Parts: sequence; C-alpha cells; structure tokens
Amino acid sequence: MTSEINRLILDRIKQLLLQNKEIYRIDLHIHTKYSSDGVQTVSQALRKAKEKHFDIISISDHDTIDAYEEILKNNLFSDTSLPIIIPGVEFTVSFPEYCGRCHVLKYLYDINNMQFRNNLNQNIEAFNNRIKIWFESISKNLCLQYFFSIYGISCSEEQ
Repeated sequence: MTSEINRLILDRIKQLLLQNKEIYRIDLHIHTKYSSDGVQTVSQALRKAKEKHFDIISISDHDTIDAYEEILKNNLFSDTSLPIIIPGVEFTVSFPEYCGRCHVLKYLYDINNMQFRNNLNQNIEAFNNRIKIWFESISKNLCLQYFFSIYGISCSEEQ
C-alpha cells in the first residue's frame, strides 16, 4: 500500500493497544473470491470479521491484491466500525523441501513498488501455467476420462 495508508493502519494499531485489552482477536490469513480457494466476497469477509469482533484482520489472497483495490476504492482502511485491515498477500514460492512449492505471507507492502508488482505478475503467470499443465494431465489420464464419461463429468480451465 502507500506509506500514507500504512501510517494510518499503524496509528489505528497504536490506539487499539492503548486499550490494554486482555485478549486481542486477530486473523491475518483470510481469503476472498480473489483467491483460487476463496469463496466469500470482500464485503462478506469484512462483515464476518466485524460480527466476530476481530480487532485486526488481513486479507491475504493467493498471489493477488485485488481485494485491496476494493478496500481502497471504498476507503475502508479508515472505517473505524471495521477491524483494522492490514494489507496482506500470500505468495506462492518454489521450495523443493515442501514438494516444490509453499506459501509465504507478506504484510504492509508498498503497492507502488515495481519489484513487488513484478513478483505478483510472475506468480499469476506461473499459476496459469500450472493450470494448463493440470488440465493437459487430466485429458491424458485414461482412468479419469473413463469416470468422467460414465458420470457425465466435465472440467474446464474457464472460471
């Protein structure tokens, strides 16, 4: 995000800590429909976090910051009726020790940093390449094709 938004977030966190609560409710790993495995909209995620009385949250979708385009557009970082929103993203990275890939979370990034943007674009491109490979493998798997034909199953790269 921009340093201005990050300062706002940090100020809100400082104010929260002044409350000296015994317990702070925090979830720094929330997915939305912008993730390959997310189902809720940004609005639904924020509403649910508010209903559950979270103090701090982060939407950390896989390899995308599209949720934050919505949050920025609707000026939700400064909405004090919502939990404090920390910008996050879950990068998919190559790591042989974890069967080829794993995820790394990054928070309070600079949305204008070109290296950061390039990393996001590379990850999106890699994800799309993996999808193509998976569907090619499915089309060549005779066992899967047999069951697909019996049960009328079809699959597609299209969302």
